[in-house]
Amino acid sequence: PYSHRLLVKFLLNGIRQVYNEEIEGGTKRISRKSLDAFAAFLFIKVATEGMSMEINSGNLEAFLENLPLLDSPEAKGLFLLGILTQKLLDKQATVRGSSPPFLKKLSGFKLNERCFRRLMPELRDKMEAYGAFGSFERELFDLASKYFAQAKKPWGLSLEEMNFVFAVGMGIKNRIYSKHFNEKEVSHD
Repeated sequence: PYSHRLLVKFLLNGIRQVYNEEIEGGTKRISRKSLDAFAAFLFIKVATEGMSMEINSGNLEAFLENLPLLDSPEAKGLFLLGILTQKLLDKQATVRGSSPPFLKKLSGFKLNERCFRRLMPELRDKMEAYGAFGSFERELFDLASKYFAQAKKPWGLSLEEMNFVFAVGMGIKNRIYSKHFNEKEVSHD
């Protein structure tokens, strides 16, 4: 047996440490650390619960339904918001050649429900300003908005769970773009 909340808190602390290094001018490692944390999370779920996972790569919503971390509408919305955030961070790093300014908006992965709701319109505005808001990004944004609208108020996730799901979305961005649902517009920006 293990504590889900303690596991998430432990994995998120590692992501926060990499975030602090990146804010201070370190290399881009948040998405890699987030992906590693998600792999560890899945391994523990499989090892302790005997869970099996079928990943449907043909439909984004079916894919989200099958990820064990995404068991509520708010979790699905946060995951999608994380994907979009990483897209913007990658674009800013490419254009500016330095640490992306939007990274500071992530507040050390200590965002609460209100902060995430405020982040959405800011993210969209910045993505449009950087020319990074295409049809697939619009689809992700609309789907995230739909999930947030379906979520209970207040959200049923702890602060650590919210930020972990968001960070995992950031970590899985390249895989979503390259393999699953956006084959017409493959991009790794």
